[in-house]
Amino acid sequence: MRQAMALVVAFSGCRMTELAAMRRSDIQQMEDRTIIHTKIRKGKKVKEFNIRLLRRDDVCCAHGVLKLWLMDSHYGRMQEGNIWWDFARNRVLGRIACSSELKELIVQAGVDDDFGGNRSIPRIREYYLYYQETVK
Repeated sequence: MRQAMALVVAFSGCRMTELAAMRRSDIQQMEDRTIIHTKIRKGKKVKEFNIRLLRRDDVCCAHGVLKLWLMDSHYGRMQEGNIWWDFARNRVLGRIACSSELKELIVQAGVDDDFGGNRSIPRIREYYLYYQETVK
């Protein structure tokens, strides 16, 4: 689960708290890509995003890992449930538990705070938006 979680966060550019509410019905899987529909609420505003994960032919393939994670026997029965699961407590992981799982993975991997802290995802988004403006 941690590998799927880390790759989805890394390749989508979203915060883990945004992806914690992801349900099985929000995910469309095709042969070459996965599309995740997310809704982010900030105050009374609701924004909808479509996150595309393309298939890659190497070990860092978020599409492939998420596909394997969802094909697990535990999730084959649950079409509408949350996809992040706490096996120790036998319940769905909430936002805080998802963030702590991801933080534990980042610490184990030895990632610097410059790349693994709370500020890293907004910084990545800023670079992405800047890149999109310069390409046009």
